[in-house]
Amino acid sequence: MTDARATEKSAEEYAQEWVKQLIRREMGAREISYKELCERLSILNLDINEHALRNKVARGTFSAAFFVYLLEAMEVKAVYPDYISQELYRHKLKERGIEPLGKPRADQAYLDEDEMRHIVQETTKDFLKSEFGPLLGKK
Repeated sequence: MTDARATEKSAEEYAQEWVKQLIRREMGAREISYKELCERLSILNLDINEHALRNKVARGTFSAAFFVYLLEAMEVKAVYPDYISQELYRHKLKERGIEPLGKPRADQAYLDEDEMRHIVQETTKDFLKSEFGPLLGKK
């Protein structure tokens, strides 16, 4: 007799699968090979060989910082969370008798597209200054 949990994917496995699919989808959309992606990562001072990069992507196990560098090297402008499967999470909610969250209430305040773009641009500038400012002699 097998334990149902042994055959069930964990949340981490779902996340790893999502990351792998996203990276491969973006590489395909841009027609970027692993070799070229390695070259692009080296521009960001990340030296990784093609074999090691293939393995990392195949496993889907790497830091959030490395994920950001991959996106930067592929010039990805946005990642849409609707790619994320909520299957496991919703199953766990159901097991516990918890209703999934509905749509946001109309009276909740949200940032409009221009405000969000401004925040992203400022955050990106701050990140680039902190990461690359010393290399450029800027603080």
